[in-house]
Amino acid sequence: MFTKIILCLGLLSSAPFLLTAQTLDWVFLEEGSVEGCGPGTDCATGQQCYGLQYTPSLTGMATSYTFGFIANCVNGGTASLQGASCTMTDNTDIDDSFCTDFNVLQFLPSGNTGNLAVTAGVPVILHEVCLTLAVGESMSFEEDSGLNLTVSINLAGGSADTDEPVYATFTSTSADCDTALPVTWESFTAQQVGKVARLDWAVNDERDHDYYSVEWSTDGLSFSPLATVREAVGQQGISSSYGFDHLDPAAGTNYYRIRQVDLGGTYSYSTIETLTFISSDNNGAFTLSPNPAIKEAQLSLTNGHSARAFSLLTIAGQLIRTVNLSAEQDQITVSLEGLPKGVYLVRVGEEVKQLVKQ
Repeated sequence: MFTKIILCLGLLSSAPFLLTAQTLDWVFLEEGSVEGCGPGTDCATGQQCYGLQYTPSLTGMATSYTFGFIANCVNGGTASLQGASCTMTDNTDIDDSFCTDFNVLQFLPSGNTGNLAVTAGVPVILHEVCLTLAVGESMSFEEDSGLNLTVSINLAGGSADTDEPVYATFTSTSADCDTALPVTWESFTAQQVGKVARLDWAVNDERDHDYYSVEWSTDGLSFSPLATVREAVGQQGISSSYGFDHLDPAAGTNYYRIRQVDLGGTYSYSTIETLTFISSDNNGAFTLSPNPAIKEAQLSLTNGHSARAFSLLTIAGQLIRTVNLSAEQDQITVSLEGLPKGVYLVRVGEEVKQLVKQ
């Protein structure tokens, strides 16, 4: 399923408490909370809402803010977005163009033309984010190392300054808004065994259970059933384990999930697991070695390539540099000097691969 993200800007004060440094935190907004500015948490539908809570180190008038996060895509697909500004002009942006290939997106909640009075040490909610996650799904938001988390503040006397709040990676899980489930999922794993995809899952509390449907996708968006497993042997308080072998996975990335259905038609999904199978006769337009790398990697082109350049990008798709290639070149060094540790993208023609710097 798609992850539904509803974004709106809010600038409402929460209960004051004192901190010694500027921070940015995710705060779960309980059902009925008046601290946010959007639709609010609705556990009946699995909608979970959070406030981006900023604690300033300065006292003055906040006029704008820009936050940058890298997050995983849920289901391998894009995230639908809806914005509603409360007191600042909403400049939120989301780049999900790398969801299909690399399961990451760039999330940029921001606002400007504001005039919010802030006091050092007193937290305020600047943004509300609402997620709808299937059972077992999670979404992590880590700071985009290529951007700074900033809040611009006009100070008394006419001067201005910028706060850069301290931030720690936040993970939202479906457990944040727990709902009644047909079964309790304990685990789901996918393992490559030769040319076969081995799927194993374990559940508990199979009350009124009917069957499991093993579902498969090659794009992470459209899933098709592979098999129906009906030999339910569990009962309340008892764990049960199941397995299935997919004998003919596709070359490239394969996405798997399990749908459990009870006798009344209620269903829930497992997490989505991926396996990548490489065709023995097709290694793509280029290879990267070593990968991971420390200072540099060698880019080797296959015979008959027509590319005349390669590009090195951040994981969010921001261009770092482009290097031209001659028709005679079949190998070139990709330098990682001066770049922080992390995951980067190398593009040759229409093909993109990940390169990890350690």
